[in-house]
Amino acid sequence: MMLAIGLLFLVLGLVCGTTMVIGPLGLMHAPDGFAIYLLFPGLCILGFLFLAMNVRSEMVAKLTYLTGAALLALAVLAAVLLVVFATGMKTAEGAMWPLWYALALGTIFGGAGMSLKSSQTP
Repeated sequence: MMLAIGLLFLVLGLVCGTTMVIGPLGLMHAPDGFAIYLLFPGLCILGFLFLAMNVRSEMVAKLTYLTGAALLALAVLAAVLLVVFATGMKTAEGAMWPLWYALALGTIFGGAGMSLKSSQTP
């Protein structure tokens, strides 16, 4: 049960981050309010912790690496979109500070997760 909850929380956290990143593209409504900015890192951290507490110890390194990779991919997407908007290739449909937020958190947490040195990582 805790594995399912952890996976759900992690996926929901990544959905919140993705929503923040693609909002300025105009593909979906940009999030209003402050809740999504707390939910993105909060759900990712809670989901990871719930998963890590309920898997075998040799799987924790792999889980850390994969979670870090997902967060770093989100940060890379945010960086690409910031460059696209800054160079005028496309006009942002809303505020760009959510991209900076996703870039900062994704780089910090994603880089930390992927830098874990272990023979268990892919």
